[in-house]
Amino acid sequence: MFLAIRRFFNRNKRRFLITSGVIAAVYLGLGYLKKRFDDYQRQIAQERIQRARIRDKFERTQEDCLVTVGALCSVVNQRILTEIPVEDITRELQARRKVQTGKEGSLTGSSIDDSVAGESSATDAGDTAGEVELKTKSQLWVELKILSITRLLTLIYTDALVVLLTRLQLNILARSEYLEDAIDQASKKHGFQLKDADLLNDVDDVKDYTSEEEYLALSWWVLNRGWVALKQLIQQAVEDVFEEISPRYDLDIEEFAVLIGRVSQVLKQGLDLDKLLLPPPELQQFVIRSVNDSAPVDETMPLENKADSGSNNLDLLVQETHGYLKAPSCQIVYDSLVSTSLNQVLAQLVSKHQGSTVKLAMVLATVTKSSQMMKDPLDIVQSMDQVVELDELSASVYSNFE
Repeated sequence: MFLAIRRFFNRNKRRFLITSGVIAAVYLGLGYLKKRFDDYQRQIAQERIQRARIRDKFERTQEDCLVTVGALCSVVNQRILTEIPVEDITRELQARRKVQTGKEGSLTGSSIDDSVAGESSATDAGDTAGEVELKTKSQLWVELKILSITRLLTLIYTDALVVLLTRLQLNILARSEYLEDAIDQASKKHGFQLKDADLLNDVDDVKDYTSEEEYLALSWWVLNRGWVALKQLIQQAVEDVFEEISPRYDLDIEEFAVLIGRVSQVLKQGLDLDKLLLPPPELQQFVIRSVNDSAPVDETMPLENKADSGSNNLDLLVQETHGYLKAPSCQIVYDSLVSTSLNQVLAQLVSKHQGSTVKLAMVLATVTKSSQMMKDPLDIVQSMDQVVELDELSASVYSNFE
């Protein structure tokens, strides 16, 4: 029996070997495929976790941006309201009206309109002194017209600048922080350290926290210098569009919106986001010192060599920001921010003067109230924060790991 079995195996030895080889190959192949499948599943899970971390970090960064923008806009809006004192002009006009009519009362929207009527009736006065006073009142009304519109637009355009710069800065820094953390975790997981200097430079050397603080300090420029330059551009544009329009001119809100649109078109030709938001290289250290030093810094004093006092990481951060600000996409985002805010303000005007033709003076009264409401910029900031183009730009900056 055993001899028969032995002969059987000898006769089929080759078949048994082939069959065994096939079985072994199939077993090993299945094991390999299972291992690869498990590795693939782990990779997918890790990528899913990684994407969730990136998304969570990105969303937290945008929330931080909103809080930061609210604080910065509160500061700069208060400064704009103080530096463009429209209320002083309205009080002076009201005082003139009280002298002429003997009436008392605060300067409301109707009293502004009454002041226009008072100005018109004063034309009948034939004495020389009356003519001189009328000329002075006319000048006050022209100044009120120009400055009230200028102030509102300066608030809107400046807040949009702050939103844009803050989104760029915080997303650039958040991306660098995330990349450094990812590299650090990979080093610990795989048991090696990254010592390649070029790779460290690719993540902008994010451990240089001093440079990051200096980079954020550059927002001082738009809060103290940029908005002033912007105000001058806006005032010139307002004068060009509204110069020939009298405060007694009758118009509806749609016509006023068209006039504001003309101002915006004029501004598009002269705005340079890069110059408004970031200081020139020769004033960069002046700005940083102005933020970091408690004592006032003389802007006219010669500064130390920038190469000696600045850091390579700060230069990289600033250069990247310059690159974004000069890109057409950034201008598109800025225009969307301004348009959103203007539409919100114009909607308030429509709700107050809907379906009626009023004197420009009445519209100016509402414009002044809208400006005063922007002491608390929360509503405007939140509306700009919802602009789709802004989120797209932020995502582009945050995901730019090149």
